[in-house]
Amino acid sequence: MWRTSFALVALSIAASGVAACGKSELTGSTSVRKSKDEPAMALPAIAVASPVASPVASPVPSSTPPPQQPSDEIQSLEITPALKSIAINTTISFAAFATYRISGRKDVTAQAAWSANAPAIGLSQGSGRFKGIAAGTTGIVASLAGKTASATLQVFPGVSAQKVGVNFEDHPFSGDKDFNDAVLCFTGKVAVSAGSVVSLEEQTIAGVVTHRSSCNADMTISIVGPGAYTWTRTFIASDQPTYQMPFQPGSRLEVMFNPASKCGDNARTAVSMYNYQWARILPDVCNTTGQ
Repeated sequence: MWRTSFALVALSIAASGVAACGKSELTGSTSVRKSKDEPAMALPAIAVASPVASPVASPVPSSTPPPQQPSDEIQSLEITPALKSIAINTTISFAAFATYRISGRKDVTAQAAWSANAPAIGLSQGSGRFKGIAAGTTGIVASLAGKTASATLQVFPGVSAQKVGVNFEDHPFSGDKDFNDAVLCFTGKVAVSAGSVVSLEEQTIAGVVTHRSSCNADMTISIVGPGAYTWTRTFIASDQPTYQMPFQPGSRLEVMFNPASKCGDNARTAVSMYNYQWARILPDVCNTTGQ
């Protein structure tokens, strides 16, 4: 019987031990009780990591290139003026203008490259300026961004003058050579030499005729060229007329002097203004005084 009682006691102890090793429903930890009098020790809870969501990359907007703008390219190039006339050893300026697709017409004189087809006649000084080197005609070229334009430069012998006197003497073989017997005096832009008076631009010049001789004379004023252009007036010097003389660039002045029959040894001798025995072409001098 005592064996049976001992077995029952053992079963009772085992049951209480199992109860002491229970799991806490509130904390989720497992407590272990060493003995009846000692408090149960809590085992550390095992933390379960929550799944971390992977960062979602923000969608990158597609980079659409902006619409291509048309380039402001040069459509045409021009030189102004198309023709210039100068005397030797003087300078003149041309201008270049470009027409752009977007921004329109612009002065590109400083940006263009300038040259002369015959630099021995007109030599480039840069930025559209050219110097007259020798008498003749040369083409002028301006270039920029693949475009070219052309113009013409005429160079004439002589010096540039504003006021000019064509002074005739009706007794060239006598001692009286004041060269004021018939004078054509005018003011304009011309090149003057011993053999020519040439207009350097389109202009209308007032030519004033004076007469200081006791011997009358016929005179003829002509403007010749360029090309077939001609303007002519014939008159008696003693009438002392004033004419509006229309010149073109490169027009040449011609004056003929024909003393009347009562003028002694030189009667009815038609002579040109370029005959040095009968005439003096003087820049800035008109012999309108004296006998």
